[in-house]
Amino acid sequence: GEWNLPHLVGGINVKRALNSQCAALYIGWRYRLKEENFIGCTKKQAKVRRLGVDQAKWDWLIDDFWSDPKQQEKNEKYRRNRMKQTIKHSNGAKSTARILEELMNAPSTHSFNDDGDNNANGNGDANAHAQHDEDPIYVKLYDKTLRHKDGTMGPEAEASLNKLRDLHAKQIEEQGMDNLTPFEAFPKVLRLGYGPKPPRRQRLDADCSEVRDEIQQLQQRETEISNLLKSENALLKEQMEVMKLEILEREKKMKEESVERENKLRHELMAEFMAMMKPT
Repeated sequence: GEWNLPHLVGGINVKRALNSQCAALYIGWRYRLKEENFIGCTKKQAKVRRLGVDQAKWDWLIDDFWSDPKQQEKNEKYRRNRMKQTIKHSNGAKSTARILEELMNAPSTHSFNDDGDNNANGNGDANAHAQHDEDPIYVKLYDKTLRHKDGTMGPEAEASLNKLRDLHAKQIEEQGMDNLTPFEAFPKVLRLGYGPKPPRRQRLDADCSEVRDEIQQLQQRETEISNLLKSENALLKEQMEVMKLEILEREKKMKEESVERENKLRHELMAEFMAMMKPT
């Protein structure tokens, strides 16, 4: 590729993290398109508001994706689920991947002076800094993304944070070390994960164009075959009419020939009879 990227950074799969970030940016951009150009508009109005988007892709979004009843039902279900969420993230404009990178590169906050005393302000702050330095990366990440600017955290988030610290203690006790990554630790405690992958039923870009071209070719072929059959049927009908006329003409001719032969035979018989009746 163009970039020589490592496979893992701090236990995080780089390629997967980049794909997730790009997917999030793409989904956000597509939702803004929908919000600004589709919601509250008719299909006819929306189709002229593509704003630099390829016409075929824009038509697919309007006709086959956003207007699909199943997709609309899913969107409504997701909206209701978001309304039920009690744990609010505090990432702000930063992505989770960027926060993770900053945490991994951050210097330690647990320093000492010449007398060995903590250089922090107060024992409480010192204990907090010490605790933060001892926490594994997945605990730091969860704390950073859920703790608000005023230092508070919701009770459910606080309980989950304590569960993550319990997981860390268990790893140290059983394994002697804790090498879990956030991708490994979060599903164990928070029951989170990537979830089921969406079905690959959308065929956009080149695939969509190829399918549309194939459909047009099949429709064109069907029209050609239909026209050919109609032409052949008309020709066959015309040939049958000609054959019917020929048969009628032949029957008429045969009848005339039969009458002519009958008259000739009658005339010959009459002539013979008259010849026999003449006196000798």
